[in-house]
Amino acid sequence: MVTIHNHADPHTLHIIFLCVLCVEIFYIVHDGHAALISNAIQGWQCYHCNQQTPTAPASLDYHCMSVSPKPKAPLESLRLLWQHSPDSMFIIRVEDGRYYLDDYNPAQQRALPPGVDMTRPLDEIVPAELYRDIQARYTHCIESRQPMHYEEPGVGDDYWFTMLVPLVEEGKAIEYIAGVARNIKELKESERRLREAMTKAEQLNHQYEQLNIELEKKVQQRTEELNIAKNQAEQQAWLDPLTGIANRRKFEDRLAQEWGAAQRDRQRLSLVMIDIDYFKDYNDTHGHLEGDWALKQVALVLQSHMRRPRDLVARIGGEEFVVLLPETDQPGAEQLMQECQQALAAMRIAHHGIIHSDHPWLSVSIGGMSSQPEKTLNPDAALRIADEMLYRAKHEGRNCIRWRSL
Repeated sequence: MVTIHNHADPHTLHIIFLCVLCVEIFYIVHDGHAALISNAIQGWQCYHCNQQTPTAPASLDYHCMSVSPKPKAPLESLRLLWQHSPDSMFIIRVEDGRYYLDDYNPAQQRALPPGVDMTRPLDEIVPAELYRDIQARYTHCIESRQPMHYEEPGVGDDYWFTMLVPLVEEGKAIEYIAGVARNIKELKESERRLREAMTKAEQLNHQYEQLNIELEKKVQQRTEELNIAKNQAEQQAWLDPLTGIANRRKFEDRLAQEWGAAQRDRQRLSLVMIDIDYFKDYNDTHGHLEGDWALKQVALVLQSHMRRPRDLVARIGGEEFVVLLPETDQPGAEQLMQECQQALAAMRIAHHGIIHSDHPWLSVSIGGMSSQPEKTLNPDAALRIADEMLYRAKHEGRNCIRWRSL
């Protein structure tokens, strides 16, 4: 009867089973003595009648001498297993502190180097670097009087899983160790390849994570670039490309917003139309490059005088500009336009195309209107009034301001 006290995997259980059979063979071959296999075989058992006793018999000889020995069939079966097992099975003899390979099956013999005298002790056969570990394990097995299993390297690329069972007889020193060893080099190679595959998988996973991080960064960066480009495109869509100030589209959008706010808050609002005097003559005389430059200077003067965030100056076409002044009545708006005219005059931009003027400098005519927006007056009507005032300024001498307040 065999009892396994510790939990083991199927591979280990198979080795234990073979080791127990090895012990069985040992005792059958060595005069049929019965013995205790510590921690592997529970209780004492007669190898002839299979009777178990909880305590050791008085003698290691047959305790059932009146019973005939068992037939030879089991013995032959065990010897066949000994002969044909692919696992190495061996018996170690302990003598004067040294270890000898007392018996071994054909599988063990094939694992030994050819031409070795196996009657010599193991310390004279096995390489010193391997024998140190073997001696330590055999010594531990004897001193603990307990079975043990372990893995160990062999000669060349061999690798062994070994199970040792001390052959214990109560009150006596251990003289023999039964062992079974299985060459697991292929298993170890599989484990190595598996570890390499897992390491490679971890590396690939790490690379994948890094690529994801980099991709997310690039996507985020590209998204930010696209947002910036979109904002810039939107900004450009609202700006006059030549002067950099607001264009007609921006002006019309803001006019609608401010007109509604003025109606809601019952606030005054001023609209101003501005036109450069004799600009066609300026272009014909100075050329279109100078004409573009002159447009930029006028835009710069007007923009520099917009003091509040809601004040807006825009170029709405050719040499025409418009100024939107929320919450501003005629006196404040007209005063601001006079300052713009004075600033432009101070720049003394020569206009040689003017032949009917006492001062041949670039100037502007201005028409404006101020009102508190009501339902009866819409933004288009307000612009028409400001344009009428500009027309009057041009026909009443230019370089002047004309205004209407409603």
